[in-house]
Amino acid sequence: MPNRRAWESQVPQAIEEAERSGAPLGVALLDLNAFKAVNDTLGHDAGDRVLREVAAAWRGQLRDSDLLARLGGDEFAVLLPDCGEGDLTELARRLRTALRYDPGCSVGAVTWHPGENAEDLVRRADEALYRDKLASRDAS
Repeated sequence: MPNRRAWESQVPQAIEEAERSGAPLGVALLDLNAFKAVNDTLGHDAGDRVLREVAAAWRGQLRDSDLLARLGGDEFAVLLPDCGEGDLTELARRLRTALRYDPGCSVGAVTWHPGENAEDLVRRADEALYRDKLASRDAS
């Protein structure tokens, strides 16, 4: 699975392509809710199995052109070329429901704005992820 380094090299390239083509570009950051408890109570081997299962479930919801990367720990990112706002909202829903992991995940999904650089795009996705984490905590 691609890692943070691969992710960080691909985002600027995807932005350049979106600028050239005018196609939409989506980014989603994903984080497993309460994952620390898995490692703490069941051990790191169990945590690794959960991460592999989650990654496989998410890959099954993505197109071949999408990039799923593990940023570290229980943090993942998806780069979604040619993915507009409506498609991104639907994809976020599918990513949440694809998991057998309970208590699920938080998702921060945003579309690129023309002229926006990679750092600002990822920062907005991270802010959306944080808002989703707060909302899921409030709901429980």
